[in-house]
Amino acid sequence: MSDIGFLHIYLGIRLRDLRERAGYSLAEVERRAKYIGSRRTIGRLENAQIYEVYMPTVDHLAQFYRADDGLREELKRMALSCTDSSVDVWMEPIGLPTRFGLLTELERKATRIRVYETEFVTGLLQTRETAAAILDTNVRLSEEDKLRYGRARQNRKEAVLSTGEPASVELVLAEGVLQRAIGGEETRRAQVRYLKELDERPNVSIRYIPHAAGAAPSSGHSFMLLDLPANYAGPVLYSESAVASTYTGQTAAVEARTEAHMEMQAMALPIGEFQV
Repeated sequence: MSDIGFLHIYLGIRLRDLRERAGYSLAEVERRAKYIGSRRTIGRLENAQIYEVYMPTVDHLAQFYRADDGLREELKRMALSCTDSSVDVWMEPIGLPTRFGLLTELERKATRIRVYETEFVTGLLQTRETAAAILDTNVRLSEEDKLRYGRARQNRKEAVLSTGEPASVELVLAEGVLQRAIGGEETRRAQVRYLKELDERPNVSIRYIPHAAGAAPSSGHSFMLLDLPANYAGPVLYSESAVASTYTGQTAAVEARTEAHMEMQAMALPIGEFQV
């Protein structure tokens, strides 16, 4: 499993999401569609534990789960890409039901997470109130969606920061992030206090770049670097835009952002020095 990459993880998420939406357990799939594979094989596919992904198996599963033709073609392309070393970028359009799924799974598996944020505190370190205020700005989400995303973010935080061996988290913020009163002034102050508390944990480092420091590398472009365990492919670079989330393992892109993050850490100040 030395070449398992983020596309294997994403494919597993999509297959599990399809199965659950169809209302099947792994045992039921095995019983009703033995020609596809055993529950063990399907479970390993969903958990990104198989490098040699067999495209017909993925397509048979998609058909069994009653995926539409467009999604079937996407999954087939993804299955083929899993073992194609030339494919190292994946874009996920906004609006997909699993939009946060891949990022969440990567965060859960990551051993080290490095982030630079220019607009908001990264979702992983938001208070409930900050997260709720940001979700409220999304007019596309129903109240039920907001509650669901809120719970997912809380579970995501606990899984990464508190469960098992927590990942190392290194966050650099533009000072304006700490000054923006998202959800009101009291919510802003509570968020800053929470960041200072998190910074006291041995696996968390939070710094900010003061306005007086001038321009920083990658100014205006937030990003996240996720280092995965040794049995996976190399680090993944994650970024967002107004239309899509982008994941890449391109060496040049990862190295450029790694260097930028190191430079920003050097010019940043400890969060403890920020005056609430």
